[in-house]
Amino acid sequence: MAAAVACLALVSVTPAQGAVSTRFVSPVEPFSVARLASLPAHDWLPGHRGIDLTTSAGRSVTAPAAGEVTYAGVVVNRPLVSIRHMGGFVSSFEPVDAVVRVGDVLGVGDQLGTISTVAGHCAPATCVHWGLRRDGRYVNPLDYLDGFGPVRLLPLDGWAENAA
Repeated sequence: MAAAVACLALVSVTPAQGAVSTRFVSPVEPFSVARLASLPAHDWLPGHRGIDLTTSAGRSVTAPAAGEVTYAGVVVNRPLVSIRHMGGFVSSFEPVDAVVRVGDVLGVGDQLGTISTVAGHCAPATCVHWGLRRDGRYVNPLDYLDGFGPVRLLPLDGWAENAA
């Protein structure tokens, strides 16, 4: 059984007809993931609702897709910026010192702020947490990031025919 599981290939899939085509780009450069998403089965369970991107204090954070700023302020003790995008998506970034205000309309790649010197949850390292919701539910940002996307497991036998 373990051998069968080990003989699976990861293949990127294209969105189904009618699927939302909103695609995102990395909000920080260079792109390096410090911690992956671990989305719980239920909202009330523990998990990591987004990804942490390695960066440093003072670095620019940009809009991963066009949208409108819906929040720019402090939550608990960390500065946070949220953007509503087309397709029912909302991105949130922390800790980010905003250079935008609520209501500002951003294009993809427009600066929304800089990485704060306030310690985030990656301390002592520095990261920016990118949470992404679609229709109010957290999703994995990597599933919508250009160059990544949803994957499905295919059996190694006949994988080439299935991938075509």
